[in-house]
Amino acid sequence: MDLRNKRALPPGVWLWLGGIGLTVLLQFWWLPGQQHVSRDSYSNHAGGKLGLYRLLTRLFPDQRIRREAERLNLEAPGVLVLVDPLRNPDDVEYYILYNWVDDEGVLVFAPERDHPVLESSAFNFQILPLDRVFRKDDTQEKSKEESNRDREANRKKNEDSRSKNADRDRPVPRSLKVTSLLVDGEFIWKSSSYIVPGEFSRRRNLVVDNQGRPHVVAFEIGDGVLIACSSGEVFSNRALLEADQAELAVRIIETANGAWRDRHVVEGELVISETLNATRVGDT
Repeated sequence: MDLRNKRALPPGVWLWLGGIGLTVLLQFWWLPGQQHVSRDSYSNHAGGKLGLYRLLTRLFPDQRIRREAERLNLEAPGVLVLVDPLRNPDDVEYYILYNWVDDEGVLVFAPERDHPVLESSAFNFQILPLDRVFRKDDTQEKSKEESNRDREANRKKNEDSRSKNADRDRPVPRSLKVTSLLVDGEFIWKSSSYIVPGEFSRRRNLVVDNQGRPHVVAFEIGDGVLIACSSGEVFSNRALLEADQAELAVRIIETANGAWRDRHVVEGELVISETLNATRVGDT
């Protein structure tokens, strides 16, 4: 997976990104919104992704870019962006996504912001809270039966906790100093969790904090690629107010496009998934 050959973006794009803060502020936050706003790519709310959608259509005018709300995966391989949905995929949905990625698909994924801690046995990685110290010895010393029993107990405990204390227990993202293979220098990454890749996974860390914890990881999955993010905040309208955040969001998507181009001659479509979002604001 060669990340060094980044395609040149359209002329003047970085000057445009430098002024994106004012653009987003005027275009989204000062427009009247609905009483119950969403976080999807139709939303002009601070946590919405309308800015991302319009940014991608501006930067990649020759590529087909659309939203998909009917099915979780795509009928054909392409680049699928599934970031900060209203709910995380369940086990069956993870395997649907895994099979699609394995068959030459490229997926950019970030978990739901209110419940960012998860484990995907299909993709062989975990997303853990920042305040937990992960030690391989802890899991290796347990038998498979004990691990399954503990996992089930933790799942029930988490479900009970979420139902009783959903608002109180909502994680608060931290502002972490990170470096990246995709952009130069040190910058801020906002997240309440980090990624723990599984053993023997073929991967490359794209964003790492100053304690060595990965926050964006590119996994090779069969004939496809998964780019997992610990947080979807960088793709929000709020993050696009800052030029360095906007640049990183663009470079993550461009890395996904590059992974597609490494495998195909023709340009693939870029799709923002809305399937796991319960509501959406009208199309724009």
